[in-house]
Amino acid sequence: MRVDNKVIVVTGAGGGIGRELVLQLLEKGAKVAAILNKNGLEKMQAFVDVYGDRISIHFANIAKKDIVEKLPDEVIAAHGCVDGI
Repeated sequence: MRVDNKVIVVTGAGGGIGRELVLQLLEKGAKVAAILNKNGLEKMQAFVDVYGDRISIHFANIAKKDIVEKLPDEVIAAHGCVDGI
């Protein structure tokens, strides 16, 4: 899959497989909206330092419906669109 200049939303981006997926997508030229809870912020900040505006960080607790419902607007405000999740 070609992801160069595509906007990809990654949930669970704060650790493990999610964080690795974010890194791989950024290295392939994608723009990433990283969805995480408070855990993993420090490691994601390092990605922001390297990749700049190609990554945005969004906090969400999937148990809180009102927060989850705001995510699409936040991602679109940061990147203009969503090409994949």
